[in-house]
Amino acid sequence: MSASHLFGDQTIVDALAGTGEFAHTFGGEPDRDDARPDCTHGIRLHLLYRFDLTDPLVPIAVPGLKWLPLYYVFDFRANEVGYTLHSDASMTTYFPTDDENVSSDESWPSDDFPMVFPSHSIELAAHSFDPKNLDDAAQWAGVFGIRHLADDQLAELKRLIDAHCDEIGDYPPEGDDFYDYLCSPLWQGTPNNCCINPGCENNSKPQSLNVLALVPHDPIPGLEIWGGAYVQTIFEICPLCYTIRSSNQCG
Repeated sequence: MSASHLFGDQTIVDALAGTGEFAHTFGGEPDRDDARPDCTHGIRLHLLYRFDLTDPLVPIAVPGLKWLPLYYVFDFRANEVGYTLHSDASMTTYFPTDDENVSSDESWPSDDFPMVFPSHSIELAAHSFDPKNLDDAAQWAGVFGIRHLADDQLAELKRLIDAHCDEIGDYPPEGDDFYDYLCSPLWQGTPNNCCINPGCENNSKPQSLNVLALVPHDPIPGLEIWGGAYVQTIFEICPLCYTIRSSNQCG
């Protein structure tokens, strides 16, 4: 089992199986009727997490909400899903209209894929992170960037990357290509997404979203949410309209 992570302003929180003071959960039935297939073009959404925003450890706030659900679509008829949470009872769902790499028929990561994940209690724990520490900044650069590092630390980081490239027989990065190597812990780089809400100013602005959460393939003991495949599920949030967009990256 690997921990899932929630991200705020230079803050990391681990989401782990366990019972705490707040009613955070993994899995279970959708918590809003608007997340059910008859409201989502027949495509089933899976509830991964439901966080109680009154917990002071939750590193973000969404105006007007107590509960923050993280939904994903595992049906291969859609590779991503977005949703705007209007209240603790309603939301609007969006699917990309320009994705050609989707199935025309309902299909799942495995033949016995669960239509609802079993429910588990979740507790949060603070995760140590110092954006001015070279190792911390490099480990989480795909989420927070490295803008808090000093010039001498940037030079050391570039030296380490050059040494790694030399070790594996690759050419060292030149110029801005240096930043392409700074995507950890994301496997394929920080998503270059716009806000999926068509009414938002960020709808046409790539890289306008903040990484909200990162869920590994095995967030709960004994459960692999991608049918055994090594896939990261990534949640981003728009800082203007709070619309959430979820996608995935393969290892």
